[in-house]
Amino acid sequence: MNSLLSRTRGLGSLAFSNNILDNIKNVIVLYFLLNRILKVHRHIRARGLLQTLHDFYTWVLQESMLLALRIPSAHKKVETELGKARLQIEERMIPKAPE
Repeated sequence: MNSLLSRTRGLGSLAFSNNILDNIKNVIVLYFLLNRILKVHRHIRARGLLQTLHDFYTWVLQESMLLALRIPSAHKKVETELGKARLQIEERMIPKAPE
């Protein structure tokens, strides 16, 4: 009987510690959420709503381009096009010797 009681007390303390950990996790998430909201509020107040939306749009475009360039096939295609462009620029800048 005593062993059964000690097991149930152990489970109760485990549930209590999980409750504390959940509360700590919730406080941390709430802190980061409020911190981000405060930063967004300050950014909107400083730059205005339209400029903030434009900045966000620019950021999304930039991040999507960087993400697309991480794809190996796209990266290879960009490298080949840049190589061709470098050759064209070198041909224009370096005069050809008369034959």
